[in-house]
Amino acid sequence: MDPADPGRDSLLAEQAGSLVWAGRLGEAEAACRALLGRDHDPAVTPVARIYLARALLAAGRTPDALREFERAASSAAPASTELAAARAYESLARLNLSDLDGAWAAAAAARSAGLPTGGHQDSTAAMTQLALAAEQQASVAMTSQALATQLRGDLSMALQIADDLAGQADRSPGRQRHEYPIPVARGLTLIELDRLEEARSTLQAGMRHAEDRGVQVHLPLYQVFLAFERFTAGTGTMPSPRPRPGWSWPRNSDIVTPVLLDGSCGR
Repeated sequence: MDPADPGRDSLLAEQAGSLVWAGRLGEAEAACRALLGRDHDPAVTPVARIYLARALLAAGRTPDALREFERAASSAAPASTELAAARAYESLARLNLSDLDGAWAAAAAARSAGLPTGGHQDSTAAMTQLALAAEQQASVAMTSQALATQLRGDLSMALQIADDLAGQADRSPGRQRHEYPIPVARGLTLIELDRLEEARSTLQAGMRHAEDRGVQVHLPLYQVFLAFERFTAGTGTMPSPRPRPGWSWPRNSDIVTPVLLDGSCGR
């Protein structure tokens, strides 16, 4: 493509997004920084910053990721899918830092910032893409809220949110909303409730869907929490996932879910 083509920067930003989905985080970061570091179409700035932040988050560089999500939000237009995406993923970064109030607030802001979900009558390709983007950002925000609720110990409410979200994902066109690791929130809550067979089935289904879609960035999460479910089933005990010193997180995934690493779990 001609470097002067006005659509080139948008394609480069989306290419970086594809690298994030594929788990090629270093390449994604480099592509985003190269684009942002030169003169470029200002319209792609929030998108490029979101993908940069997601690559940083998946690599375990949460404070850096949070700063980029905040910069993406400040550069996005009001009531836009970019603003909703930045705030939704910001909520996940705040979860990683055990900022549950901030995570909930960012998720709520994401749900009110973007396009309304559902009920779209316009069947044009452009509207379909906008509607899909709105559905996806809502999924990220609700997943974050389910995890925050679980971390506060309200397992009944966390499961209700996760079940509602799973139902919405099942009804989405092409089940596209399942591209986001919704089953993680449900699976973790079921483990906490000692409903291990349901947890294992939920996590295995999520992992299969990620594999079928080629969403490599989510696979480490499923592997980690399927291992936790097996650990729990084998011993009858598991460190309770509550935010406190000593927490760490699965790497190479753009959704953060707490893993307590103590004397019983190696780093």
